Amino acid sequence: FADIDPAAKADEIYEFLVGQGVYARMAADYGGFQALTLE
Repeated sequence: FADIDPAAKADEIYEFLVGQGVYARMAADYGGFQALTLE
């Protein structure tokens, strides 16, 4: 998934579901995507 921009993909999904890209607002309110390290 290295070629996927999570913010752009989230906006694409939000635009489909609610009619507008709201990722920036949600990231500001709740925090954006962060890398996870699973052990």
